[in-house]
Amino acid sequence: MHALLYYHGALCIVLIKRKQISIFYIWITLFKKLN
Repeated sequence: MHALLYYHGALCIVLIKRKQISIFYIWITLFKKLN
């Protein structure tokens, strides 16, 4: 589980650096649906 959170966090940082905010929001939506 920790590995998944670490991967999710790293991916979010990469997306933010690329300024792909739309994909970032999609990730947040998917992550919230899983919880």
